Formats: sequence, C-alpha cells, structure tokens
Amino acid sequence: MTWQTSLTLGLIFSTIAGSMAFLITYDEYSRHQMLSRGDVMKHSVQAAAVAMFFFIGLSLVAGAWLGSIVQSAGPLPTGNVK
Repeated sequence: MTWQTSLTLGLIFSTIAGSMAFLITYDEYSRHQMLSRGDVMKHSVQAAAVAMFFFIGLSLVAGAWLGSIVQSAGPLPTGNVK
C-alpha cells in the first residue's frame, strides 16, 4: 500500500472521526451547560482536530506497516498449480 493510498483513506476516515468528535463534544458540553457557547465551540473544534490528526497518523503508520508486509511476502505464484 502506498503512502498516497494511506493518506487518502486517512483523510476520508479522519474527516468522519473529526466530525463525530465535534458533534459528540459539542452536544455533551452544551447539554451539561458547563461552559459558555464560545468555550464549547473551542473545545469541540480542539477535540475534532485531535481526532483527525490521530486517524491520519494511524492510517499512515498502518499503511507503512502493511506495505512492508506485502513487499516482504514477494510476488504471488503464477502458472498452473496442480
């Protein structure tokens, strides 16, 4: 797996993870009324950014790891197998 593929998949899934982290954090802080609206937004954006960076990093590390496994396995056998 190339780093471009890993990055593409990471961007897709990190966007979903960041959106969910934002929505969950915003809802929880708003529901419990612990902070002002501006602070709730700030903390929600921070949670989304952390989730996005975590998933991008995770996808790059997993892609490099899987790529090294695929390369070390060598080519698949071809021809007639009896």
